[in-house]
Amino acid sequence: LLHDIGHAPLSHSIEGVLKKYFGINHHTASAQIILGTAPMYVRDLNVEPILITYGLDPNKIVSLIAGDLHESAHNFLFAHPINIDTLEAISRTETYFKAFPTSPTPDVVLTSLIRHVQMEKLDEFWALKDTVYALLIQGPLGLYADYVALQYVEKNIDAFSLDDFFLSERELRKKHPALFSCLAEARRNLVKNGAAIA
Repeated sequence: LLHDIGHAPLSHSIEGVLKKYFGINHHTASAQIILGTAPMYVRDLNVEPILITYGLDPNKIVSLIAGDLHESAHNFLFAHPINIDTLEAISRTETYFKAFPTSPTPDVVLTSLIRHVQMEKLDEFWALKDTVYALLIQGPLGLYADYVALQYVEKNIDAFSLDDFFLSERELRKKHPALFSCLAEARRNLVKNGAAIA
């Protein structure tokens, strides 16, 4: 549940430029939130006291998410290219395309990988992954949105700060409405020009 807690709004689109200028990405932000070292203005996001209350070691959780907790039987969940993060993200993305997803859930895919059963479920998952990449991530809208967002932040970096990484999408929209206007305009232009929009 905590592996993506540090994602900022438009995280993959603008994360590179924010890392370049402010030295942060979703991995470091996640670790800060889990360890209780996030900046003061996001202390309400810190989960360290909750984890400690339930006898969980925040440092071990950060190591597990990084795939570095080698003594754990659960290290395989994050330590391989096909990991729980990828399975969950691809499966969740299907909900953007379908009201009632039909592809195998992450637990079914993980079971197939570990036990070598129901191998057709892996084929279904790979087909879904190809669709997600073709239509959304590497499709016209995804690539153009990434480019527009990245260029906007780069050109307006003086208006951004480390704090923006910890904002909600609503807060980022309020602080940087022109960024979201540029993204909306980019989408309209693609639709007008007949690009396939997922």
